Amino acid sequence: MIFDSRINLEIFEHKPKASEVLKIVETSEYEITTAKLNHSVPCIAYSFKEKDTLNVSKEKAKELGIEQSPLLARVKMGLDIELNGKQIKAKDITYKKEGKRVSFVFDTRPCKEIDLLVKGSDYLVMEATYIHALHGEKAEEYDHMSAKETAEIASDNDVGTLLITHFSQRYKDVKEIELEAKEYFENTIVTYDLMSYNIK
Repeated sequence: MIFDSRINLEIFEHKPKASEVLKIVETSEYEITTAKLNHSVPCIAYSFKEKDTLNVSKEKAKELGIEQSPLLARVKMGLDIELNGKQIKAKDITYKKEGKRVSFVFDTRPCKEIDLLVKGSDYLVMEATYIHALHGEKAEEYDHMSAKETAEIASDNDVGTLLITHFSQRYKDVKEIELEAKEYFENTIVTYDLMSYNIK
């Protein structure tokens, strides 16, 4: 049996300018933005942002007796409804659920574009290649980040959770990287190959 393993690919090359956050994908449910990084070769970072949604208050829907009503679909779109001759405003029975933002930053030195892209991210997946106290000069020499620098970026930009990765192979144990990062940003998680993480 012969299978055709060819895949049709359409390739887009994105080149954000300095100080620019470039939107590259937008749907009704999410958007993806990118920004230029500071590395020895061209590199970009990405941020995935869910769109905010309207949720119906279960308590208020129950009070009105519409918890199972098809009218709720209209309310979730922000539309007012009429029930038994009474006008019900969507804003009175809904609340906004903010979409999650997950950002990915690898292969870079600190730069203002990172701040512009990742500000307010719920989750930031970012390199912490070196231990600053031991090899901060290596981070500068090879255009990478130390754990301290990465954690400071997370702290300065109101990030929820920092997931660090891209560790130098010189370290047989990444415990010191974790300790350094947590000194500057407590909510830091060390990642590993094939790791799964549940976004809440």
